Amino acid sequence: MLLLDEVRDASEGEIVCALTIRPTSTFVRDGSVPCIVALEYMAQSVAAHLGLRAHRRKHTTHSGFLIGAREVTFAVDALLVGDALEVRVQVIVEDEVRGSFECQVLREGEVVAAGTLSVYRGSVASIEGE
Repeated sequence: MLLLDEVRDASEGEIVCALTIRPTSTFVRDGSVPCIVALEYMAQSVAAHLGLRAHRRKHTTHSGFLIGAREVTFAVDALLVGDALEVRVQVIVEDEVRGSFECQVLREGEVVAAGTLSVYRGSVASIEGE
């Protein structure tokens, strides 16, 4: 399920993605999307950053897992059909298997959701110690 429309800018330490909420968008009910879905927009933007970085370095990509979300805030209850959103992600710290990313979702330049996401890249077997 891809929710993002485009990558607007990407560098080694950050990415900017965008999407517009359409009547046919996943999670739209009665003309709006619950703001908690912004967490998925953030997670998909982190995944886009990691995938592009792996591609630039000619590395293979790995499965990723969201393992935590801290200091998450929502400034609105819902996002509306027609809203054009920008998702900004900055790397806080990362290594080959873990990373922490500062994320913001903006609507018309105003932050509507923000938080710090922690991710793990690798197999479930390696988490379980197999």
